[in-house]
Amino acid sequence: MNCSGVKTLWLVLIILVAMMPVCAQENETSAPAATSQNEDALALNSLVRFEGKSVVHFKNGRSQEFHIAMRSVGIHGKARIDRLPEQGFLIVNLHSGKVTTVIDGKKEHRKGGDFWVVPAGSHMSVQVESESALLQTVAIQK
Repeated sequence: MNCSGVKTLWLVLIILVAMMPVCAQENETSAPAATSQNEDALALNSLVRFEGKSVVHFKNGRSQEFHIAMRSVGIHGKARIDRLPEQGFLIVNLHSGKVTTVIDGKKEHRKGGDFWVVPAGSHMSVQVESESALLQTVAIQK
């Protein structure tokens, strides 16, 4: 992918993230993916904001289709999530709360407002360090 294509893809992603609250759907699911060192941890709550396909057209005439899923993920209590259900390349925003993430063995402390990426094929676990945490994720798959 050339530099112009990468810039275009990032611009599209930034616009999608900015539109997250506008694109809210009434599709709330609860996944029992939360595990905790404490048995009273609450479940992971995931709200689908957008899910669909997008095609990026490059200058050289080549096109690439991507599946994009945007979710708000609430984690309540001091829960530990061993693996988020999202797959592919992830862009993550910690909207509120404090968490510790481990991505491929590298531990990071994060606070509300932080952004980070998880490469496709990598493993990320999340430990909530505050009363609760709200993550916003954008998952991109080829």
